[in-house]
Amino acid sequence: LSLVVARAGSKGLKNKNIRKFSGKPLVSWSILASKKSKYIDYTLVSTDSKKIIKISKSLGVNAPFKRPKVLASDNSSIKDVIFHSLKWLKKEKLNFDFLILLQATSPLRTAKHIDNSIKYYFVLIISMISFISTGLCAMPFTLRSFNFSSVTELSSAVTAIMNAFLFF
Repeated sequence: LSLVVARAGSKGLKNKNIRKFSGKPLVSWSILASKKSKYIDYTLVSTDSKKIIKISKSLGVNAPFKRPKVLASDNSSIKDVIFHSLKWLKKEKLNFDFLILLQATSPLRTAKHIDNSIKYYFVLIISMISFISTGLCAMPFTLRSFNFSSVTELSSAVTAIMNAFLFF
C-alpha cells in the first residue's frame, strides 16, 4: 500500500500540490511513481481537496474520501492522517501488510527510488533477523540473493524466514 498525502492549503505556495511541475500537477508525480512501482499494488490518496481527488481518479488511483479539515491544517500530524486512512481501509475490509508514505511534494522521486527503498527495508529486516538468530540457527538469510517480483513475495519470504527462526 502506498499512501499519497496532499493537502489543498499551503502557507508558502498557494495550491502547490495542483500547480504544474514539468507539465503535470505536482501531486501526479507521486501518484504515477507509485503506479509504476513493481511492489505497490494499491495506491490511496488522502486529501482535503476536490481537485486533488479528481486528479487522482483521472490517474486511476483510489481517492475515496475527503480528509476532514482537522487533519488538513498546518498543525495536523502526519501520524493522524495515516491513522485516518488506515481506519478507512479497515472499514472497507482492505488489509495490507506494509505501508509506504509518499509526500506529494517529491516530484523527482521515481518508481525506481520507491522500489529500492522497499527492497532496502526488507534487506534490513532479514539482516537483523539473521544477526539476532545466528546463535540459534546456522542459516543466515539475506534478500540480496533473491529476485522478488512483488511485495507479496517479499512479505511472504520475510514471514517464512521469521517463522523458521521461531522453531529454532
